[in-house]
Amino acid sequence: MNSYLYTLVSNPFIIPLIIVLLINAVVGVLTYLLFKKLKSEAQITDGRWAAGGALAGFIIITSMEVYLINHFAPNSLEEIPSYQVTKQFYDNIQFKRYDKAWALIDPDYQKQRWGSDENAFIHGYDNTDRIKLLAIMLNNQQSPASHDYTVYYVDEINSPRIPGLENLTNMRLRDWPKVTKGITDNRALIQTSGLDISIFDDVSLLQLMAPDRGNKIVWLIDTKGKPSATGIKAADIYKEKLEVEYITGRTVTVEATKRGWLISKINTIVVKDE
Repeated sequence: MNSYLYTLVSNPFIIPLIIVLLINAVVGVLTYLLFKKLKSEAQITDGRWAAGGALAGFIIITSMEVYLINHFAPNSLEEIPSYQVTKQFYDNIQFKRYDKAWALIDPDYQKQRWGSDENAFIHGYDNTDRIKLLAIMLNNQQSPASHDYTVYYVDEINSPRIPGLENLTNMRLRDWPKVTKGITDNRALIQTSGLDISIFDDVSLLQLMAPDRGNKIVWLIDTKGKPSATGIKAADIYKEKLEVEYITGRTVTVEATKRGWLISKINTIVVKDE
């Protein structure tokens, strides 16, 4: 498709404009046929007022035009219930109303991801200072009862500092020995603390390069690893925090249930590698 034509068709105002123009053309033809060719007469009475002839015909056809435009023109996002649920969820997260955000999640998904434990959901935001919603886009309407959205927001958190692994995004390949030393030193610290070293070893490079790597590593060790014999946690050995700010992307599925529209899935948008 021609790039100019693609850009034109992709404009969200084009489709409604085309619909209005087509309906106006149809109404214009009908008006001409009824009142010019067929010499039609119409009467409207409504309590205290009445109209006849061309005026009545104009009112009837204009009313029909308004109805057709409302029927065929796409609704704005704000009018879609699933959009409202998605926005309310992230608004609640933004203002730390976690109980209300939890109530917008389907119970089946609550059980699948958090074991139906609301506190586990809330603890996931322990280090979150705040979020700032940037955009919500309707991605796909799989069916009238299932809608997919893409959500972007700024995440501001206090992430645990992992010594020797700070500021990785500004490092170069020549700095790799520093990175390996940082990994080796932290591996030794975790192991001597009696924590599950296999969880640290299983951290992906994508997670290591994330701006909130400390938050991810501590959370993984403390929630997925075997408990330490002494009861110590990763959060106890990584107490120093750094302020981190980055943009997060999520795909959110919202489905119609007996309890209304509820969130049935939330996934992180990941970068596809080569």
